[in-house]
Amino acid sequence: MVYICADDYGMTEKSCERIEECVKNGVLNRISIFPNTPLSDIKERIKYINASLSAHINLVEGKPVSPAENVSLITDKRGYFRYSFIGLLALSLSPERKELERQIYTEISAQLARWSTEIAPGKPLEIDSHQHTHMIPLIFKILMRVIKDKGYDVKYISRSKIVIGYYGSDSLKDFEENYKEFVWIQICSIAGYSKKLEVHKRKHKTASPDAAK
Repeated sequence: MVYICADDYGMTEKSCERIEECVKNGVLNRISIFPNTPLSDIKERIKYINASLSAHINLVEGKPVSPAENVSLITDKRGYFRYSFIGLLALSLSPERKELERQIYTEISAQLARWSTEIAPGKPLEIDSHQHTHMIPLIFKILMRVIKDKGYDVKYISRSKIVIGYYGSDSLKDFEENYKEFVWIQICSIAGYSKKLEVHKRKHKTASPDAAK
């Protein structure tokens, strides 16, 4: 089955309304929800959504589910996440790798706990991530450890795919030169690790249906 998915559900009231409208009109059949959404009525809203639901692990935008002091390496002084995909990738290769691993484990555990108890209780986990951060090798390793340690029933984990030909077209002309470099680092990282993720999921018999995002 092919899923047409809208990410970032729960970011704002307005974005939720637009996604809900698309589902009602048959444009979407999957929505990916921020476990750290600031919206208090998220559980009530999704009761009326006729679409597959996935947990959109978010380590780059908004505030963490964990107390900010417990994940201070990845948050700023205001308690918001401070790094993008590129920043987390760099940090995962730095001398702070061990502390990053501890804090990411804490936050992913908190987000999946909130998902399983407050947002979509009783449903098998379907997982993807904001800015594809679960494709960073260290973060994927942590995600797998959380799933194993907590005993989650996982139905699906997204294997992010990026069509490099599209990003190599004229669309990149609109980006600044330094931003282009970051985009290509992200593309190459995702493309390279995507194959490894597929092998891991086959070994552990975790589904990976095709999805359009």
